Amino acid sequence: MLLTFVVAALVGGVADWLVPGHLPGGFLGAALAGIIGGFLGNLILFGAGIGPLGPTIADVPIVPAFIGALVIVVAAELLSRSSRLYGGRS
Repeated sequence: MLLTFVVAALVGGVADWLVPGHLPGGFLGAALAGIIGGFLGNLILFGAGIGPLGPTIADVPIVPAFIGALVIVVAAELLSRSSRLYGGRS
């Protein structure tokens, strides 16, 4: 279980490193992006008719988790950028 969390955090961290900006939550945010990204990436790949892809380490499907984590990191950056643009106030 701990190894799964660490692998997911590494996948999320790499996705965060590739996208300009900063994922909130540090290590925990990266781990959540990797874990949720695994589910999201599988949905994306199965929806595209590709199916399972790449290796699995500690029950984390690396390629789908990375794809999903990228989507999550980009979405988080876009949301935080819009919040900064509009001042986050009404």
